[in-house]
Amino acid sequence: MRWIEKLKTVDAPFLSHHPLCTSFTEDLLQIRGWKLCLGCAISYPLAIIVIIGSIWLPYGNWDWKLLAMTGIPLGLLQLLSTIGLTKKRILKIIIKIILGIGLGLTALFILKIPLPFPIRMLIFIVGAQLASIPAGLRSRNIKKKCEECPYNAEWGSCPGYIGTSYNNGTEHELPIMPAGNETVLYPLSKNQNLELPVRLK
Repeated sequence: MRWIEKLKTVDAPFLSHHPLCTSFTEDLLQIRGWKLCLGCAISYPLAIIVIIGSIWLPYGNWDWKLLAMTGIPLGLLQLLSTIGLTKKRILKIIIKIILGIGLGLTALFILKIPLPFPIRMLIFIVGAQLASIPAGLRSRNIKKKCEECPYNAEWGSCPGYIGTSYNNGTEHELPIMPAGNETVLYPLSKNQNLELPVRLK
């Protein structure tokens, strides 16, 4: 369907949460043309699986204190990624798996805590707001990485946002190289090359 194909590119940061260029290959999961945020694609589905799995698996019988003492520390390990200690893709995947388990167990803790339902929902909302802090820090880290890029975070004309609402057709002084899966060397002079990110295929 055409609208599905369009969704793969237009406003793609809604799904990928990162520019769609080779500078962020390690942060993206590519599946049949879809480019998804690696962390979200792993953590949130896994959290849902953990919640549903509690119906059949032993941890479903844990009391709320044990769920809290297990889930919250696991979720906090996400801070390792936030502060930039998970540069390698395999480390990112491990941390996101742990985060997903932590989120699922923390959600179960909130559901089981012996308080009135409105109070539990308030705790859930506050927890969700606190969990959004690393997302804000991630945006800052993305901005910093883009500012170090040869395209100088000019998202209106950089290859990472071609075909999205961020792209406004402005021409950058540097050329936009053909899409690919690796950065390319652009000759500035006879003895100097510049490494340019390209839009991911």
